[in-house]
Amino acid sequence: MNAKMKKRMIAVSGVIVIVLILVLAFVGGNTAATTMSIAEAAENPQAGQKVQVSGNVVQDSFSTSNDVLTFKIYDPEGDPATQLEVRYDGAASSTFGNDVTAICTGKVGEDGVLNASELVTKCPSKYENATNALTVSQLTGYGDEVVDKP
Repeated sequence: MNAKMKKRMIAVSGVIVIVLILVLAFVGGNTAATTMSIAEAAENPQAGQKVQVSGNVVQDSFSTSNDVLTFKIYDPEGDPATQLEVRYDGAASSTFGNDVTAICTGKVGEDGVLNASELVTKCPSKYENATNALTVSQLTGYGDEVVDKP
């Protein structure tokens, strides 16, 4: 390979690398969501920007109409009076319910409602220690009383 051919190959490779970097920056920039608290989302809706908000579902605040789930979330470590309404057009998981942690990703509309495109729920009991659970010896002490009981 002569020197002229090497220079061309380096120039073409450089252009390809620059184009790939620009494409990745453009695609990655549009899919990233800004993580914010419920208070931040309620006060400063960031209209048009994709945001991710995490909070617990307010007791009996959820309803479904025309396959659209609406509910409110609050920050369990913040002011429970500060709530954010969420609208989700999709199927909720089986763990969704009162006081379940919901991680919602979407855009906050002009009306202050988070139009979620993604909804993930966590089941905290699944990951906690069973400090009040029965020990094996306590369970065997019950004998036949607990057979076929939930």
